[in-house]
Formats: sequence, C-alpha cells, structure tokens
Amino acid sequence: MILKQCNQIYVSSKININYDMYHENENENENDDGGGKHAAGAFFVGQVQRLCPTRRLSKTRLSATFRRRKERCDMDLVQLRYFLDVAESEHVTRSAQRLRVAQPALSRSLHRLEDELGSPLFERVGRNIRLTPGGRLLRDRVAPLVRALDGVAAELASLDEEGARTVRISLMSASSIAIDAVTAYRAAHPGTLFKIGQGDRGFEADVLVDTVPASASANAALAGGEAAVSLVEDIFAAVPSNFPLAGSELSLHDLEGWEFVCLAGSRRFRGICDDLCARHGFKPVVAFESDNPSVVQRMIGLGQGVGFWPEISWGTPDRSSVRLVRLAEPDFQRRIVVGTPSRVRASAESLKFLDFLAAHLRTAGFRAS
Repeated sequence: MILKQCNQIYVSSKININYDMYHENENENENDDGGGKHAAGAFFVGQVQRLCPTRRLSKTRLSATFRRRKERCDMDLVQLRYFLDVAESEHVTRSAQRLRVAQPALSRSLHRLEDELGSPLFERVGRNIRLTPGGRLLRDRVAPLVRALDGVAAELASLDEEGARTVRISLMSASSIAIDAVTAYRAAHPGTLFKIGQGDRGFEADVLVDTVPASASANAALAGGEAAVSLVEDIFAAVPSNFPLAGSELSLHDLEGWEFVCLAGSRRFRGICDDLCARHGFKPVVAFESDNPSVVQRMIGLGQGVGFWPEISWGTPDRSSVRLVRLAEPDFQRRIVVGTPSRVRASAESLKFLDFLAAHLRTAGFRAS
C-alpha cells in the first residue's frame, strides 16, 4: 500500500523516496526535447516498482498524484459546514434535508473535500457512515474555527451597534458643566455610551467643547469643523471676601499689587486671561498655579491672592470666602464653542447629544454672542 504525504511516498517496505528530487529533475530538463524528463520519470517509476513490485504505476499517475499533494488546498467555509453537519448526523440524507441542499450536491462536496485533503473522511457502517480517524482529526481542528467565524458576524454587528450608540467627546474647556450635561443625557438615554477625553487634542472625538477669546471666531476652535453653538460668558475677578471694594466693579489696575492665583499655564483659560491682560497693559504677578479650578477657589478663599473666574463654567464659589466682581474692561469675556471637529462624520447619536448640550449651556446662562 502506498501512503501519500505531501512531498514523500511511503511504501510498504518503510523505505521512502523524496519526490522533490524527481520534481527537480523535471525542472532541469524542461527545456530539452523531453528525453531528459522522460528518463528521470522512468528512473523514478522504476525505483518505486522495484520497491513495490505488486503495484503497476505509470509515471503519469505518480506525477499527477504528487502535483495534487503540492497544490494549495481549496477548502471553503461551505464545504466545512457541510462536513461538520454530516459528521454530527452520520447520515448524508438527513444532513441534506437539514442543510436544505440536494443529496448528490452534498455528496459531491464531501468527495471533493476528501480529494483536496487526500484522505478519506468517512467510512460506511451499514446504512450510516462514521468518521475515519482523519475525519475526527479534521472535525476537532475545524469545528472551533467555524464556531469562531460564525461569531464574527454577530460581534461585528454588535460593534457597529455600539459605535452607533457611542458619543466621543473631547473636553478642552468647560469640563464640569459638560459632564453635568452628559449625566443628564445618560439619565434620559441609558443606552448611550460615552467616551470622554479631557485636554487632549489627539483624542478622536465626534463632539468638541473648546474655548477661544470672545473676539475670535468659532471656527478657530474647531480648526475648520462645524460649530453647532457658540456662546459667551463673562470673566470675573475672584477676590477674598475681605477685599477692599469701593464699588460694584473693578478695573484691572485696581488689582495691581495683589498676587494672583491662576490655572496652570497650559490651560486654555489661562492663555485667554493672559492675552486680555496684555491687551490692557496689565501683567499679573502669579504667586500660585494649579490645574484644578477648585484648588484655585480654595487658595483665593484662604486669602492667598486674587484670580480670574469664568462666570458660568466654574459655577458659584463659596461666598463666605470668595467674591466675584465684574471687571470694568468690557472685553473680558470668552467664547465656548461646541461642534464637530474637521474631517469627522458624527453619528446620529452624537448629533442628538450636540443639540442637547447646546440647550444645556443656554439654560445654564451662557449667552449668544
């Protein structure tokens, strides 16, 4: 009996002949008149027949056999599904009915799979069939793969559904009030998911909340994106409760000689305040910096200095320790911009939240410019 495996022939004497040697000889002689190739083939067949004289094999038959072994196996998913069903039922007719295919077509598919693999997968037992050892091996290897592939479609559908329900927000400013809006929206739409990045320009977002000076355009914040809303809030002076105040407002120059407690220089609000002060020829003396607005409030309340306070975004401070005073300079304002960044196609859920956030900001007290 000849047992065929990829590149080798194993004969009953346990002696093997490497087909690559024969195949190599074929390639070396492919440009001559055929004599060399035929000689190599005759030598190869002669060797096989000498080792197994009971088998009458022609060179053509051996060559075709080896070529089939060296070809790529063209199994497809339908074939494997058919095979697994028959492996389970052990009955071709029953599987054909279950798969809703003609029995001859199913039989041909199984035979084609056996031919491609070069090994019988089933053997007949009475009126039924059962897996051969090779068939059991294939079933054990293939079944988990087919189950995994079957799950991919559902996983992709779930991923698409989750993506459609996810709102990605980049909070460059007004973080606290924007998070309040997220909380309210989630309460009304519990199926919506949120991914939130804060202070990170690299975060890929559908919704961007940013700030620019009130004199700047909304597009300056969105870098060419589309603004859904552009609102303005005043910037107040935040002073300790015992600050000597002569009237209802202060000028920047009334704050000369006072040390300032400010947000860290990397914050956008800090940059707007610095630019506005420079426009009026005023340079604050910074004694303390923090990246946390609540820390700034507490330091001012402790009498450690004065600072700037966005009227709406940061909420109302503890009036027992901090007072908010309007500045006489009319341009001490900033613009809050909410929209979609450039090159972003926002989902329907993101656009719904965008409208909700715009309404939330207006209700909180932000004004149209």
